[in-house]
Amino acid sequence: MQVITLGTVNLMQAGRKLDGKVAVELGWQWGDTGRGFEALLPPENDPRYNRALYGPFHFDKDGYLETMPHYSTSWNGMGEMIEEARQQFMYLDLIPQENGYTCEAKINTGFVVDSATEKEAPYAVTRAFLKANGVHLT
Repeated sequence: MQVITLGTVNLMQAGRKLDGKVAVELGWQWGDTGRGFEALLPPENDPRYNRALYGPFHFDKDGYLETMPHYSTSWNGMGEMIEEARQQFMYLDLIPQENGYTCEAKINTGFVVDSATEKEAPYAVTRAFLKANGVHLT
């Protein structure tokens, strides 16, 4: 696992392992693929579920479905996370700053549950989302 050090705190860097943590919070689960290994599978109501089990999709060596969004590193993946979080009544507000982005994770009353500031927008949104869900990134 790659980490960056800020003082005495190590934070997981943007990448597939962090994307996997987001996927779990959005309903993905580790399960048997029927191919002799476990993988992170989308929810059963997701169109990718049956294709993940019966092909033609592929998994990488760590069990991540190749079509799992790149939540922490791409604007498209970040957008999917924002929309899926909204459906769970969490609102991820992205605020551009001079040197990066701040994301505030809010509940439907407008209360800020948590926030994160990073140079890259997808990473800021990912960190705020996971922190608001109680997921530790150290």
